[in-house]
Amino acid sequence: MKKNQFVLALIAAGSLVSGYAAAEGATGVLSWSGIVPGAIVGSDIGLANPNGGEIEKGSLAVEEDGTFVSDTIAVRAFSLTEEQEIDPQTPYAESVNWSVDTVAITHEGVNGNAGYNNEETRVTMNGAEANLGEVITTEAGSPDMLVSVSYDNAPEGEVTGNDRIHVVATLYAEGNGGIPL
Repeated sequence: MKKNQFVLALIAAGSLVSGYAAAEGATGVLSWSGIVPGAIVGSDIGLANPNGGEIEKGSLAVEEDGTFVSDTIAVRAFSLTEEQEIDPQTPYAESVNWSVDTVAITHEGVNGNAGYNNEETRVTMNGAEANLGEVITTEAGSPDMLVSVSYDNAPEGEVTGNDRIHVVATLYAEGNGGIPL
C-alpha cells in the first residue's frame, strides 16, 4: 500500500512539474546607455553642472503613445583657467548667448522604429520655448541655463511597451561680449 501511495505521489509531483514547464514566461527589455563624459570648452567659456562637475543626464517620462516630457537639466557657464579648463569657482561673469542647435531622437522599438521628427521636438530654455538654433541671452551675472525637451504629438509608426527612447541635444553657449546677433 505504501508503495502505491509513493507511486501516486510521484505521478502527482510529475504532473505539477509538467504544469509549470508548460507555463509561458514573460520577457522584459533591459537597456543601458551612456555618453562619454566631458565638456568642450571655448576660448573663454566652458559648460558644466552648477557645481562645476559633469553635466547631469536627464530622464524622460514617456506615454504609451510615444509622446514624452523630460526633466530639466541645469547647466552653468564658467570662466576658464589659464590652462583652458573650467574654473568651477568662477561662473562666467558676462552675458551669455545660448542655443540648442540640434536634437536627435533615437527610438529602439520592439516592432521597429517609430518616425520621430527631430524638428518637432519642443525645447524649453529657462522656462521659454525656443526654436532650434534660436539664441536666448542670459544677463551678465546670470550664467545658468535650464533646458528640457518634450514631444507633444504621437510619432508616425508604432511604439510598444519596453521600447527605448533616447534624446540628445547640442547646447551651444558663447560669451555675448557685444557681438551682434
